[in-house]
Amino acid sequence: MSEWHKVEFAEHEVDYLDACDLCSAPSRSAKWLFNKYGLPVVRCLRCRFMYVNPRLRQDILWQRYSQDFFQNEYLPQHGVYDAQHNYRIQEPYLRELSRYAPARGRLFEFGTAIGLFLAAARLDGWEVMGNELSEFAADYAGKHFDIPVIPGNAENIHLPPGSFDAVAMWETIEHVQSPRAVISKAGELLRHGGVLALSTPNVGGITFRLLRDKWWIIAPKEHIFYFTPQTITRLLNGVGFEVKKIWTADLDLYYLRHTVMGRTVMPAHIRMAGQGPADAADGSTRPTIFRQLATAAWGRMRPAIERLIVPAINRMKWADGLFVYAVRR
Repeated sequence: MSEWHKVEFAEHEVDYLDACDLCSAPSRSAKWLFNKYGLPVVRCLRCRFMYVNPRLRQDILWQRYSQDFFQNEYLPQHGVYDAQHNYRIQEPYLRELSRYAPARGRLFEFGTAIGLFLAAARLDGWEVMGNELSEFAADYAGKHFDIPVIPGNAENIHLPPGSFDAVAMWETIEHVQSPRAVISKAGELLRHGGVLALSTPNVGGITFRLLRDKWWIIAPKEHIFYFTPQTITRLLNGVGFEVKKIWTADLDLYYLRHTVMGRTVMPAHIRMAGQGPADAADGSTRPTIFRQLATAAWGRMRPAIERLIVPAINRMKWADGLFVYAVRR
């Protein structure tokens, strides 16, 4: 994984939020939770929305989404592109989307990256278009997949209101400068009854409850806002959406178990990409006998955990990934 998020920063490289982006409560009244990589993560006392304050200045933050990032981190994680394999990965999200927009139509995506979701959506019958902060990624999507992608800040897009039947934003809303502004922009682009599909990490789940700032997803230099099912619902309702379906999925038991035991392990997307070993050298702070006992206990309990407890965690909306489908009222 990149060490970008651990690089030191200076006081003049941060911006302070004056108010909570969700409920507009003064940020000075927010509760401090912890610092990570030198940046404070706080929780609004009025609405319990969790965010970074102060956060890196916009121009500093955007350096993360460079050509180097896409060439040396993003592309290696996805491997050699295969259209049918990519479609199989995206198909569950497209199938759910078709429940609310069976006629397909025009689909816009915020945070397109190199265009993998839109490439699959086009195979599914959608007319596609996107937005991506990185000029390199936007250009890549155009050259490799012939997908029109507007580079730049999502809030600054100027397209005819009501000109899309669906808008998607997968693992994007936690990165933007203002979730309220971007969701409002999505509502502007959608026709009445159009569908919004999004995903974001879930800090209302079991991994955050157990690991707190040790969870790899807590990366305040790039993930600025952190949602629960309650806070994402409040945001969507507040800007004119009706939530139709909300659920959680993708609980990384391997990562969770080893991190609780004090070991340093890679998250699932890094392990699956084969970028280095799943485990770092054993730097566990736990005694060896503790780890041996825990490993033995896990071997006995794992079948029951995967059969009974994981589905229960999903029902309680406690898994790692939060998925939402909503329609514009």
